[in-house]
Amino acid sequence: MLKPGGKLLILEITRPEGRVATALLKAYMRGAAPWVARFVSKAPATPLLWRYYWDTIAACVPPAQVLATLAASGLHEAKRHVEVGIFSEYTAQG
Repeated sequence: MLKPGGKLLILEITRPEGRVATALLKAYMRGAAPWVARFVSKAPATPLLWRYYWDTIAACVPPAQVLATLAASGLHEAKRHVEVGIFSEYTAQG
């Protein structure tokens, strides 16, 4: 619960809206990034974590549902700002 007038900020990587952008991000996060991580990281689970990260992005609720939930929770002025087509910044007022 926010104090009256408090500000909520949520940052997440959101699945791109277009098919091509989604395919490219998926290929990067499930293929290229784990492959590079295997060579630069000493932690054996790092490649697996990159694949899991994509899975969480793919399964995330749609942005419209996030905004609706913020509004239904009694927060005001729920907004979403997107950068580079995948970085979502949600803001709302208490």
